Amino acid sequence: MKFLISGGSGFIGRSLTGILRKKHHHVKHITRADFNNSQSQIESLTEWADVVVNLAGAPISKKWTKTYKEELYESRVSLTQKIVEAIQKNTTKPKIFISVSAVGFYDNSEVFDEEHVLPARNFLGDLCSDWETVAMRASKDTRVVVFRLGVVLGRRGGIVKRLRPLFNLGLGASMGSGNQPISWIHISDVLNAIQYAVKKEDMKGIYNLCTPNHLTNKEFSKAFAKELKKPLFFKIPSFVIKWMLGEGANVVLEGQRVLPTRLLEAGFNFRFIKIDESFQEIFRKLKKVQIETKPKDVKIKESGN
Repeated sequence: MKFLISGGSGFIGRSLTGILRKKHHHVKHITRADFNNSQSQIESLTEWADVVVNLAGAPISKKWTKTYKEELYESRVSLTQKIVEAIQKNTTKPKIFISVSAVGFYDNSEVFDEEHVLPARNFLGDLCSDWETVAMRASKDTRVVVFRLGVVLGRRGGIVKRLRPLFNLGLGASMGSGNQPISWIHISDVLNAIQYAVKKEDMKGIYNLCTPNHLTNKEFSKAFAKELKKPLFFKIPSFVIKWMLGEGANVVLEGQRVLPTRLLEAGFNFRFIKIDESFQEIFRKLKKVQIETKPKDVKIKESGN
């Protein structure tokens, strides 16, 4: 199949590209330059593709100044709009358009699944809502699946790559009260879910893409430190995080408790649902096999126990 990926240079995009090419699929990326050129370039790319996967978006874990909030919106909502418009104009449509959003759609007042349709009353809730609304406009022309991503865990990027150096130095810490929830997912399950949605033709609409087992920031940090065999002495106060990230601190200090009800009903099986097992896979070390060479004329006699 022919896959077109926006955000192909990001953590998920690189991982998805690699696994698709190993399976001998054809993969192209929509780059920033493509978006900056004429709309006809996007139309040409989307017309080529059987599957369009939209992963584009500026990093959320930066200080949210007024200017950066505009960039967050532009890199998600506006770029998604360009892809949707291209699909709408094309004579040949992709079989499926997969676009991501985030569990930041929800607030942290209770446990939510996809039946809850009101976004959180903050910038992130509005951003996710607008992002999804634009993506779903393509449903008149092709099958659309929108995945609300939890915190993605993997060895080559995301939060693990950012935190690991600190934890390795014994400087790992829980954040704020430590009681705020985290809805998370292993990168392997993200990649499997995307491929599952392509194959399962009755899947459409909104799906939460996180494990059924949310946990607290404190539990997450303890599991992280335990797997690296490092202490966890510190706690970063809320005011420090707010000073560092501004309004973006809400992503870290509030969190969400989310269930992937529709994905489970669709028959998807998670590979990693326990945080300890996820970190074991992420941090496992390759065993070095020592090969000893022996002279050909030496006979080795095996002795019993």
